[in-house]
Amino acid sequence: MKSIVYILEPITNLHVGNGDINYNIIDNEVEKDPLTNYPIINSSGVKGAFRQFIQNNSKIDKKVEIDIFGSEPIEQNKDEKKKPGKLKFYSGECLGLTMRNEKGNIPYSLVTTKKMLERFIEMCGVMKVKYSLDINNLGENKSYKVVDNDIIVEEIKIKDNLEDDEIIKLFKEIVPDTYANLVIMPHDKIKDISLPVVARNVLKDGISENIWYEEYVPHHSLFFVCVSCEEYDEVLNKFNEAVKDEIIQFGGNASIGYGLTKVTVFKEGGDDNGKK
Repeated sequence: MKSIVYILEPITNLHVGNGDINYNIIDNEVEKDPLTNYPIINSSGVKGAFRQFIQNNSKIDKKVEIDIFGSEPIEQNKDEKKKPGKLKFYSGECLGLTMRNEKGNIPYSLVTTKKMLERFIEMCGVMKVKYSLDINNLGENKSYKVVDNDIIVEEIKIKDNLEDDEIIKLFKEIVPDTYANLVIMPHDKIKDISLPVVARNVLKDGISENIWYEEYVPHHSLFFVCVSCEEYDEVLNKFNEAVKDEIIQFGGNASIGYGLTKVTVFKEGGDDNGKK
């Protein structure tokens, strides 16, 4: 197996809806992991976003595109024999959420949790990425910050400084310009914090016909995505060359600028460089 772990950093607000009809105050909710309640980008949405970008913005020809993603749905290509793609796309899982600071010299913090870090480490292991991070010293019920001064994030006062250099090094590698904004909170503190909500409106002849409320993930939050293939293949390299360090649109509401996301490579992995 050969694999690549990517970091996704939304440059604009992100809305990946869950498609459910609900009768809550929020009409359009963000898709969330059913176990952790963290925002998630399902694997089909990840694959679809990458495919649309490659179709519109890269020099990859149709044959290689099909090698990467497989054939288009049969309904749209009735004359085309169904062919599976060589790459596997996994869900985009949350590694950090930006949250407003009520006190301090920076307007927002990038908030992660021990559970987010555990899942990131677990998936790096599954992808056979040579990376390790010991987070056992993190207290289950403590919050940590990188900046020296006390800050208040979403009404939670953060007093303790993060002394773990390895965690700081990780985020310095991922977000070198803003790693000092990092805060680590307990899962119980963050799982029920509400995401921001915006009111959307439909106007006809200047008159409001319908108003609804939509949840979104704030810009500069972080996700990670894994892409793999069963054995070493040039197809993964061609895919990587097409998407790394690019700005790709994920989720809905592209017409109002949502979902513009920077894609960067974290690490590559695999067995014997992916060769069997």
